[in-house]
Amino acid sequence: MQRIGVDAVSVDRIALAVGRSGPGFLNKVYTPAEQAYCAGNPERLAGRWAAKEAVIKCFDGTGICFPRRRIEVLPGPRGAPRARLLGDHRGAQLEVSITHHSRLAVATAHLEMPDVVDDLLPAPDAVVLPERPYDAHKGTFGTAIVLAGSLGFTGAAYLASTAAYGSILGQLATAKVGVIGPGLGRDSSTWRLVLDLAMHAKCPLVIDADGLNALADSPRSKGKLGKNRVLTPHPGEAARLTGKTVEAIAADRHGTARKAAKEWGAVVVLKGAHTVVAHPDGRISEDPHEVPALASGGTGDVLAGIIGGLIAQGSDTFSAAVTGVYIHAAAGRRISQRLGDSGLLASDLLMEIPAVMNVLRKGGL
Repeated sequence: MQRIGVDAVSVDRIALAVGRSGPGFLNKVYTPAEQAYCAGNPERLAGRWAAKEAVIKCFDGTGICFPRRRIEVLPGPRGAPRARLLGDHRGAQLEVSITHHSRLAVATAHLEMPDVVDDLLPAPDAVVLPERPYDAHKGTFGTAIVLAGSLGFTGAAYLASTAAYGSILGQLATAKVGVIGPGLGRDSSTWRLVLDLAMHAKCPLVIDADGLNALADSPRSKGKLGKNRVLTPHPGEAARLTGKTVEAIAADRHGTARKAAKEWGAVVVLKGAHTVVAHPDGRISEDPHEVPALASGGTGDVLAGIIGGLIAQGSDTFSAAVTGVYIHAAAGRRISQRLGDSGLLASDLLMEIPAVMNVLRKGGL
């Protein structure tokens, strides 16, 4: 397989970014060796930015994604730029060139590598992707409302007011799904809002993070949630929901997930290696993946979003949960094959998810 990528960037734009963000921008984009070589020179920095973007474009559509900080461009023995991929490059060979003209840095990249062979693990039976009709438009695939984040106690108190509750419930009335919990905080007034929505919202809800803590703080809500709820606890959150210890949960993950699903009347996604998904009617599914790289902040929020997106497109809650777990873990596995078992950021998953879904669709799912 051969690919060519081209990119151009204004030197002044890079200089402005450095002036505004300083080390934050530099550390996000450039390796320590690149920073040492460039020594703050905006032309050199712009040249490396353009080269990295050109390399990224080469990989477009291949299912492989290297973030900028994993692409290093330094002078070779004869001074010409040389690109190096920091991670499993799967036999990729790169050539890059950089030129400057009229305060623009222009770079080209040429990629040559063996054809990519996707080796996804066997998917559970309940993994089903919604159809993507050719005449679809953005309204075809439903609407998801996300209730997340907080502004400290004042924001929480505002959310808990009667007017805010009526507004959010109205928004959810027109949505295909809601996602509640990530980053909400632990203020009691916010938790009252979560409980009200969990019990009264008509649309399906995916409840994660602090949304789960709100439920655990109100055990009387067991069995009183609205229809089509998905709870996505990690073992610590599951311990609070069930009253068990984390050790007891680890010893019987299937039993814990099945019991919690029945007690709460919701699909339960017990996260971890071989994530377990349980339905209140007794159905259960175990994911085949073990991906230590996913033990990173924010990756659970991504999973909640995937599940919510699948429900918005018409999947039932159990299929959406099983499919979302599989896609999420497969994306993490593909990244860890390149970068190793540490250093993955939640945002790294975003570019990999469509690639995994594409492979699944080509496989006839």
